[in-house]
Amino acid sequence: FCEIRGPAVRDVIHNFVQRWNKATERKKKYGSFPQDTKPGDLTYPPEEPTQESKGDIEIQVTRTIPRDVYPSIGDGEYSIRESYLNAINNAQKYVYLENQYFFDKVSHYSIIRALVYAAYRGVKIFIILPGNPDFTKLFSREFLKEVKNHPNIYVYTLATSYQDNKKGRAIYSYNDIYVHAKLFIVDDQWYSIGSANISYQSLRTDSEMNVAVWDCNGAKKLRQDLWKEHLEYSDNSKIQYNQEVIIGNSIEDAFEQWWFFARANRY
Repeated sequence: FCEIRGPAVRDVIHNFVQRWNKATERKKKYGSFPQDTKPGDLTYPPEEPTQESKGDIEIQVTRTIPRDVYPSIGDGEYSIRESYLNAINNAQKYVYLENQYFFDKVSHYSIIRALVYAAYRGVKIFIILPGNPDFTKLFSREFLKEVKNHPNIYVYTLATSYQDNKKGRAIYSYNDIYVHAKLFIVDDQWYSIGSANISYQSLRTDSEMNVAVWDCNGAKKLRQDLWKEHLEYSDNSKIQYNQEVIIGNSIEDAFEQWWFFARANRY
């Protein structure tokens, strides 16, 4: 769930109007409308003069629009992919992403290579993916080849566990959690959330929308809240977490603790 307020809402409305008018154009030409739908173009929101920013949060609505969909952008728009690459290339400490897919064929594996280059610069790369075994068929072999045994790249899946003490032995069982998120967080400063998977379709041929946000407080809190949820942090946790490390100011210490507790949390 993502709620947008302020001037960026105009860009969201613009996207809706653009898509609606394109859909009604097709309906007029090829088919009929439902009884409760009136065909016709919607009006774009009026242009507003640029105003001086009153806050410390910067928002950009990013999209994937395939080429030749709209005459006004005949070559298409790929600002989601561009924002990902820009964020990765400028990362200094970490890139954290959760995604339903990770299969990048765009521009010779541009996102995969950007992540690998960032890792060689010392940036920690954390990737959360679905735990379904069938997912490995969709996971890029190119990425696996590039990241094998790299100390700065961590790939995780999420699962719930429960203990069965039958026959006097502790047996642990796991149920995979299907990750459907499309989330990037970089350096506790920038994040992107929306509809785009890391796949050729989402970054090149489908219509997608994300919102990219520069917000130091919001990005950090988002990471902290996600980690507390994923690691089942609470006052009653079986594992004694160091809360100041997990949700504190030191990113380096936090990632080291993440790795430790993620392993310990298997049991």
